[in-house]
Amino acid sequence: MNLDAYLYSSRSIPLESARMFIVKTLRNLGWGKIADKEVVLDVGCGPGGTTRKLILPLFQNCPRIFAMDALPDMIKLAKKQNYSSQIEYSVANIEEWSSLERWENQITKLVSILCFHWLKDQRKAFQNVYKLLQKGGEAAFFFALQTTFHATILEMQMRSKWSHLFKEVENYVPESQYKGHDDFLLQENAGRYGI
Repeated sequence: MNLDAYLYSSRSIPLESARMFIVKTLRNLGWGKIADKEVVLDVGCGPGGTTRKLILPLFQNCPRIFAMDALPDMIKLAKKQNYSSQIEYSVANIEEWSSLERWENQITKLVSILCFHWLKDQRKAFQNVYKLLQKGGEAAFFFALQTTFHATILEMQMRSKWSHLFKEVENYVPESQYKGHDDFLLQENAGRYGI
């Protein structure tokens, strides 16, 4: 998927639902209490607004937060618009282990906000998350299992008037959309990988 980083970042304030997930849910889970000992990774950081405005304050005593996105333009924009000496932005793809192996068994807290519903191979991504986490590490995910966006682009691809604009779109639609996965199946799969 080739998202325009500037258009994507036009909303400088993260979605209220994402903010509540970080500010309320993660705090209630005890995240951020011993931040100086944490190794934090934000998966799918996009242009970095959520990383700098929400994740960094939760882990304000953490010496370094790692933030990654598969799209180089997102990372370039994150470094420009959401710079912090505490955040290290990197181009990496959670579905491709070769781009992640530098963090193997190092992460104590992994967070992914509104990213996993963009992944074609969610199963592979969860396997990689497991390999990134230290023993006792934790991961928190906030994403849609099924979206009207994916349903719409699949429908548009089937219509002759629009099909030329939606070639190979199925390469960007996750299995959870096709198979109608629910949260129970997701929990079961995550449990298989020790998450």
